[in-house]
Amino acid sequence: MTHAFLCLAVIAAPPAAPKGLETGGGNVFKTAAFEAKVLEQLNVGRGSDAKKPSFTADDNLRNFARRYAQLAATQQSAAQQIDNDIKQQRMAPRGYRYQYAAGNDPAAIAKQIKIDFDLPAKAGVGAYLVPAKEPYYQVLVLLTLEPDPMEGKVGLTPAQTDPVMAQASERIKTNCYDLALKRNPNLMGELVLQVVIADKGEVKEVKALQGLEAEFDSCAANQVRALRFPEPYKGKPVTLNHPIRFTPPQGEKFIGWLSQAQIDATFGSASQDFRACYDKERKQKPSLAGTVALSVDVNAGGGVDNVVVTSNDTGSGNLSGCVVKRAYDLHFPPPRYNAGLTLTYPLRFVPDK
Repeated sequence: MTHAFLCLAVIAAPPAAPKGLETGGGNVFKTAAFEAKVLEQLNVGRGSDAKKPSFTADDNLRNFARRYAQLAATQQSAAQQIDNDIKQQRMAPRGYRYQYAAGNDPAAIAKQIKIDFDLPAKAGVGAYLVPAKEPYYQVLVLLTLEPDPMEGKVGLTPAQTDPVMAQASERIKTNCYDLALKRNPNLMGELVLQVVIADKGEVKEVKALQGLEAEFDSCAANQVRALRFPEPYKGKPVTLNHPIRFTPPQGEKFIGWLSQAQIDATFGSASQDFRACYDKERKQKPSLAGTVALSVDVNAGGGVDNVVVTSNDTGSGNLSGCVVKRAYDLHFPPPRYNAGLTLTYPLRFVPDK
């Protein structure tokens, strides 16, 4: 960083001294208290902006500032050597600023100080009580830059990004993954999203460095685009590579998949047999109607291994028994992924109109 400085002239007409103000350098304890109040007011003026860390007091800088505050009040030509002394003593290898001011009110002094740093800085506030007719403090504020705590680091910490990405994971699961499982019940693996976070915390760009399925990957990226992160340090854009692991409900076990059209066609092929079961029972109960829901275990070859009635609101055990017996004769296309699956299917029975 280039060294720089700012020096403003001493106030020509300082305000009147409070009653009892000491002269000739003043009481050291009162002077130290005055200096502390000036520093406090400087930090108050910085507000709560996280990009502007508080100035921290430094005793060596304070003692140096005190000497030059006295020189400014008594030997202005000598006070002009401050830059040379700072450089010779290597007090500010990363840069510095300073400014003279005068007065008796710490808050007013702080308002006169126009120097500022967005980076951490040490502060030396030195004061000298000028023994004039109306005594006042000659003040020097000297700031030296400290190392940037984020130098070489990204602008957001994992503690800031992880909660947001946890929120993203939930949104992706609900809005993308659960739908993708209907297309592929075995979809699993690690999705790695690259997220570019802009200066205000908004998501500028998202792409999948490692994906699971094109439609799912696109849906996941859209969910992340709507998120908001904390503002990066000093507005520095952040590129985040974040992995999210997805595992289906059955875990590592593969299950087969049939389209709804294939399932409908297979049950439709036996519709007359199911209807025959219903018509037979209606001879005993003409008002018979309702739904028999089946859970059917289909093996990898498309055959049926097991059939269970999950609900029956017809009230007829004979009807459900007949339906189950016929369902065992169903033959589906071999499921995708060379594995079996369990499907549910409702059979609705109503009288002919």
